[in-house]
Amino acid sequence: MSLKTLNGTELTKILTIAQNGETKLKEMSDYATKMAEKWRVKTLNKNDIV
Repeated sequence: MSLKTLNGTELTKILTIAQNGETKLKEMSDYATKMAEKWRVKTLNKNDIV
């Protein structure tokens, strides 16, 4: 089994893909946190009425 050494351009592309993925994951996490908070508030308000 042989390994190919990556050049600077290839490494830059890989780093860019990884950074874009990290940014997307952060956006999704932030969105999930907001939705969970909205659900929590909605549920609390609903329980207060009953």
